[in-house]
Amino acid sequence: MSTARRRGHRGSRGQFVVIAALMAVVIFGAVALGVDLGVQTVSQRSLQNVSDAGALAGATDLTAAVTSSEQEAAIGDALSTIQRNLGGTWSGGTPTPTVYGTVGTFEEYRAAGTAVAGGHEYTVTVSTPPQTPRSSANDTVNDVEVDISTSVTNGFAGVLGIPVSGVAAHAVAYHWGPPQPYMYTFFTRNLIESGNQQETIYGNAYVGDGYEAQSSGQAGLCVYDPPGVSGYGYMVYAAFPPTVGGEPEYGYSSTPCPGGGILTAEAAAPQTTSPSNCPYGAAAVQDPNTLEWGCVSANPPVPPITGPSCQGGPWYDGASAAGCVELASGGTMTPATSPGIYVVPAGATETLNFTDGSINCVSLELDAGASVNIINKKSGEYLSAYGYSPDPTASNEIAAIGETPPSVACPGAGTSNAVCVICAAPTTTSPTPIALANYSTGCCSDTLFVGTVFLPGQEVFFNSNQAMEDVGSVYVGTWDVQSGNHPNPMITYDPATTAQQPEQLRLVE
Repeated sequence: MSTARRRGHRGSRGQFVVIAALMAVVIFGAVALGVDLGVQTVSQRSLQNVSDAGALAGATDLTAAVTSSEQEAAIGDALSTIQRNLGGTWSGGTPTPTVYGTVGTFEEYRAAGTAVAGGHEYTVTVSTPPQTPRSSANDTVNDVEVDISTSVTNGFAGVLGIPVSGVAAHAVAYHWGPPQPYMYTFFTRNLIESGNQQETIYGNAYVGDGYEAQSSGQAGLCVYDPPGVSGYGYMVYAAFPPTVGGEPEYGYSSTPCPGGGILTAEAAAPQTTSPSNCPYGAAAVQDPNTLEWGCVSANPPVPPITGPSCQGGPWYDGASAAGCVELASGGTMTPATSPGIYVVPAGATETLNFTDGSINCVSLELDAGASVNIINKKSGEYLSAYGYSPDPTASNEIAAIGETPPSVACPGAGTSNAVCVICAAPTTTSPTPIALANYSTGCCSDTLFVGTVFLPGQEVFFNSNQAMEDVGSVYVGTWDVQSGNHPNPMITYDPATTAQQPEQLRLVE
């Protein structure tokens, strides 16, 4: 072997040693960076768990009608849970909730402090409503926000001049509870008005894309707080200003709106951009033309109506077989009808005849295409739901509007279907078929229902001078109650006859 070739091999070996040394530095550096990243990831996950637990613990103190004392308790419980999970102490004492602003009629509470645990310092902030939510939908007094941050020591990154890295966790928890009655007294996606009398809603109303008057119609829509119940009386739209009909005129009073006049809508209007003044799920939006504020909800909640799972009924699950009576097509119900739950078969029509008085303790469930017609109805009679039960602790809204309620509880009171007086399964069709109607002509019929009317994909139609009242809540696809000059359509909030919203507790961020 020549001297030149031996020198070439020695040169190659020298280059390999240099390359291997450089690669070792890169490999060891990557491993060290990976260790740093792993430590940060574990720390962040642990911190997120603490943040989530604190937010949930605080949110459980907030009820459907939040008070300042509940907000302070929420922050206190969140801080206690955070401290317990970190296993440390507060530097300078437990942080104290303080007011840092207001949102509408609500005060904003915040507490900030430093916790020391395991040789680390943790910066903690708890607030309700949240200070820095990622979504404006989570900026309500039913939300609690927790932010925690700390520093972790780096290994290889420290050699590069980065001795520590910041780790942070953010959580927002929402709570609605305990169970509350459905928030909308009146709900319709399409609203057609006529006659010369205000349609009066005692409680929140959702009117979809707006309202339109028939050619002869002058009636307005009046929405206001029911007596003895605060926080209700707001009108909510799918868009603001409404996309159908004229822009509403807003006013507010604790007494009913005046009757008559041109087509108008009167309701409590929020005077702040915060959604706190609107029903849950709705946000306050400003009308660019009038500069008034209105409530808007693209996806309003549906009341939790679940009919009995009885054979032949729209909610039948194939398992249960008792509880309902399937009616013959073309039948008639009168005051002599026995209490119970009745199913109107698909495509059939059932008649309600009030000639001899009220029909007590009866619930009607409509299959696809089924309908109910009202005849011989004058003021003073009503149809009450199978599960109606007088509530001795609350003002009786039936008596308040001049009617006499049942003196004893109906059979089935307290069951899940108790509030439903006329209902259909939650499906929708287009156009909405008429499911509840009074085609009478002349003067004057004023039909009262006691319980929830739930016809989400159907229309309620009452001819001229025929009106409808309800004590509970109404949820329909289209509302076309022409009323006329004599009877006044009226929907009255009553928690004893309104579907209950279930309690909700969840992490939203």
